[in-house]
Amino acid sequence: MSTGELSSVDNHPGDIGTETFERSRDLAINDKLAQELEEIEAALQRMDEGTYGICIASKEEIPYERLEAIPYTAYTA
Repeated sequence: MSTGELSSVDNHPGDIGTETFERSRDLAINDKLAQELEEIEAALQRMDEGTYGICIASKEEIPYERLEAIPYTAYTA
């Protein structure tokens, strides 16, 4: 009896490749969000310390436009 399937294998190799890609993408997104959360927490700490808006490398004031675009940035560039 034929089921119309081209293979007797449960998952087609293309499906496995798609699942692998999607899992890798999800892990990358999670890593990026975790990193961003750490940067936000560090910015909140700098606010508590009174150093928010000051570049941690050059000790120069971070331009307002940059802080507006990336509020958790710790660098002028």
